[in-house]
Amino acid sequence: MDTPSNPHGVKRLLLKLLVGFAVLAIGVVGLFMYQHTQIAQHNAAISDLQDNGARLTLTDWSGHTGQAGTVVTDSDSPTPTLLATLMGEPSVSVPLIDLTGAHISAAEAHKMIPSLRNLIPKRDENEVGKCYIAVMISGNPNIDADLTNEMKKALPNCQVVH
Repeated sequence: MDTPSNPHGVKRLLLKLLVGFAVLAIGVVGLFMYQHTQIAQHNAAISDLQDNGARLTLTDWSGHTGQAGTVVTDSDSPTPTLLATLMGEPSVSVPLIDLTGAHISAAEAHKMIPSLRNLIPKRDENEVGKCYIAVMISGNPNIDADLTNEMKKALPNCQVVH
């Protein structure tokens, strides 16, 4: 039986503590990396949608709203809390996506579906997996009923307005 006066027992105890700490540290780092990956996908989705001609209404975490087609920058709003930064919470949410312009083709709108999916909150003030996003496609002659139904299936709980 190992006792604290036994040098080999103390070494084993320290080794077990070190391994336990390393496993815990790896788990915490993995969680933060997962959160930041989600944020990177969210931000890439915003850029992709804007690059493809969608007009977005963006709201930052403190409630500031930018004009359609603009991004609320960090200089427009207070600095997020340290906890929000560490947990990888999005700096903006996108409550409205406007695809009503005739310049957006059906193929472009179809390519936007994965980006639209990445805007659905994974964890935030909204319920996880729920979508409080409105996608406006009314008035776009290029988006037909089939594409509208496909968007509705791909974006559960989102409001697709045709």
